[in-house]
Amino acid sequence: GCTVQLLHAVGQGCPDILVGYLGANYLMEIKTEQGKLTPDELLWRATWEGQVHIVRTLPQAAAVMGINLMTYFQLEKQATSPQQRGHKSTR
Repeated sequence: GCTVQLLHAVGQGCPDILVGYLGANYLMEIKTEQGKLTPDELLWRATWEGQVHIVRTLPQAAAVMGINLMTYFQLEKQATSPQQRGHKSTR
């Protein structure tokens, strides 16, 4: 899984969250479909030397980290199916 550190309370244009996944860190600014960056966020991004991703949906956030949610949920479903756990079907 991922670890998430909330940063929105930092203010001054700092991105909303920091996500750790498989040894990498991802700064993400979460916006609605129509949401725009504030002047503070624009200034922060202009002075930051690393990457910052704007995400509007969970699939977008997952894609930033190289996760295909459809594949993830299919694998999760297979891993928790009775056949994968060694149980015989009762049908």
